[in-house]
Amino acid sequence: MTEVKSVLVVGACGPERREHAEAIAGARGAAIVRSERPRAADRPGRWLDDLAATLHVAAPEDCPHDGARDLVVEVASEVPVLEAIGLLDSDGTPGALADVVCVVDAGHLLEDLFDDDYLPEFVARALLAVRQIEFATVVVVTNWSGLTAPDVSLVVSLVSHLNPTAHLELDVQRWLDDDRRGAPNTPTGLRPGWIRRLNSDHPSSFSPRIRDERVSTVRYESVRPFHPGRLRAALEELERGGRESDGRGRGAGRVVRSAGFARLATRSGITAQWEHVGRMFDLLPLEGDGTAEEPLCVGQDLILTGIGLDEDRLRRLLDAAVLTDAELLAGPREWARFHDPFPAWIHVRDRA
Repeated sequence: MTEVKSVLVVGACGPERREHAEAIAGARGAAIVRSERPRAADRPGRWLDDLAATLHVAAPEDCPHDGARDLVVEVASEVPVLEAIGLLDSDGTPGALADVVCVVDAGHLLEDLFDDDYLPEFVARALLAVRQIEFATVVVVTNWSGLTAPDVSLVVSLVSHLNPTAHLELDVQRWLDDDRRGAPNTPTGLRPGWIRRLNSDHPSSFSPRIRDERVSTVRYESVRPFHPGRLRAALEELERGGRESDGRGRGAGRVVRSAGFARLATRSGITAQWEHVGRMFDLLPLEGDGTAEEPLCVGQDLILTGIGLDEDRLRRLLDAAVLTDAELLAGPREWARFHDPFPAWIHVRDRA
């Protein structure tokens, strides 16, 4: 029996995503399976159940050797890419996941990453878009012919920093003709640039395949927790500085994506995941020191990727947001008095 293979096609722009899914399916003689856009009225995970059922119809387990067909699975931009990967890579799904192809519209990339719209489930569209790039094995950049060469260079370099191991192509047909398959030896979970940079002992080991001098990645570390009030002010300054840096060369640059682990002084003993893209920012509690053998981080360990970053200014801005010597010596009881503008965290025990 011939093993059925599937290719997941994602992307923020629907027409381009559909066009490339059809091109891949045509080249492979594969069947196209589409996941519709989740509706607000649907129960959580409804789209996942519907897609799983459709996959079994498209590629039945008892398909004869000469009738086996590969699958091209196109999912709507509102579908979380990690959930789609989990479904296609599970034992209960027909076939094996061969590639995750992300279609990027060069002219709209920054617009997609700075989209401030949220879905009804309180998921930022920008976060969905950046994760599609970060977890792809292949990124196809399209609609670039109308851009200048420097603009194309910037877009491709930014994609390469977000996902250093992805196979980058400006023409899907070239990838199909060459039959190249990304970097199969790299686990999907290790593809995002911020994860790979956190796991790197030296900056030189983080190697985006395509570089543009305007695009860079900075690692920020500090053993001191953040003062939440000053952190909020620093984030606002970063957003203002990003806008100013485009036109007047001020500020620390335009931070497009940052992620990692952080601690707030007012929430002692809890490590938070720092999740930021464009205008979207969130801190998500991960664990307390009493529930893990060792904390994920003592203070801050962040990876920041952007355009025109001034590393010195960026570090000074974040350094000003961590506790001073006097505040650090005052201890957790005094930290609890600090102004904390961030939303309260709902812990698992609270939900129960």
